[in-house]
Amino acid sequence: MSSQTIGPVVQSFFVDYLVTMKEVRPASVQSYRDAMKLFLRFISRDTGHKLTRLTLADLSFERVLRYLR
Repeated sequence: MSSQTIGPVVQSFFVDYLVTMKEVRPASVQSYRDAMKLFLRFISRDTGHKLTRLTLADLSFERVLRYLR
């Protein structure tokens, strides 16, 4: 995994993929946003890193499983 912060990746997902490529309705984008906020807050607490400092490496398989449980 990379040490790249996830902010640009998340922004690209919302702007480039959801809005531009998939032309998702605003209400759906808001639903994705709300789900992503919950997920990233969990990852932040689990790693002990600030949201602005989360990296792609923080998104481990085990962490995602803990979130889903």
